[in-house]
Amino acid sequence: MAADAVDRIFDKCYSLYSRAEKAGTRLLEGFYDSAPEASENRDIRASENALQTLWKGIKVHKMAIGAALGLATGAVALYHILPRFLPGVPQHLAHNDQRCVLILGNMQDPITRSIAMDLYRRGFIIFVCSEQSSGRNDDESLFHINRSELPKFIEFLQNEDLSFQNIVVVPNSAYYPSSQFTTLSTKAVKTEIDDNFLGHLQVLSKLFQHVPTDIQIVLLTPSLSLNFGLPCHAPEIFVASFTNSLYKVLRAEFPRANVFLGHLGVLQIAGSPSNYKYLSYAGANISDALLTPLYRLVYSKNTFWLRIWEKIVGSVRFFGKGSRTGLFFGNWLPIGIIRYLF
Repeated sequence: MAADAVDRIFDKCYSLYSRAEKAGTRLLEGFYDSAPEASENRDIRASENALQTLWKGIKVHKMAIGAALGLATGAVALYHILPRFLPGVPQHLAHNDQRCVLILGNMQDPITRSIAMDLYRRGFIIFVCSEQSSGRNDDESLFHINRSELPKFIEFLQNEDLSFQNIVVVPNSAYYPSSQFTTLSTKAVKTEIDDNFLGHLQVLSKLFQHVPTDIQIVLLTPSLSLNFGLPCHAPEIFVASFTNSLYKVLRAEFPRANVFLGHLGVLQIAGSPSNYKYLSYAGANISDALLTPLYRLVYSKNTFWLRIWEKIVGSVRFFGKGSRTGLFFGNWLPIGIIRYLF
């Protein structure tokens, strides 16, 4: 009897345990089945609330949003359509158009030489000023002067009926020493900075007392190595950094002057594929990428509508392959990818 009672108690307990286990299993299964649906419903409700909030915000600020979209659309249309109605730029100056351009740069540098000869062929009176100048004159409209002869240049401008409105500063972009910073001699670095920055700074500081306050200055900078962070080109990076700083100083201290900064990318000059000798990539044609847009910029100084348009385009310009990419994305890109950009 005792054994039968124990068996009945055990069977009863086991039956209750089995029922509880089955009930728990059904409860969990029901929870798992309903959880995704509930989560999905919550996501749907949250999305609906977000859309409603966004739509209410658009309705409240619809005037401002419409005005912003209208201005953006108008600006894009103006940028692409307005040049068609602007006066054309002639290939050459008129015979009696006596415009003078001062170029600060070494004629041994291919960029400086190309700019000087292009503007000379288009009818400008060109003065090329550098410490390496021999003082020779190739023509009555192409003069080479030393920095020490700057007073003679100023006197010449005062005595002649010339329109002097443009200065183009051209640091070297081809002949910098390339080596690790610790192996470069201090003398070599100092020479490059003197020739390509401090000398130009000295000329500008003296000229500003004798030129119109609205003088136009175009500063070209060999900024490719600086923007892309290329190693072993310290002198070039120094010169580019100093030129960028000079651009900011001139714009801050001489607000009436028209100061432009032109980033030099890779340019193909005659038989040389690149103006940067350490790059073997084929650059953009120098005539299309540099000489023509620079001529248009120089010419615009004496033409009202063209001058307004150049201001709309902006004071920072890009000449050659990689110049724009380097400025905006150079610090983000690995050095190894540069070969695929040109």
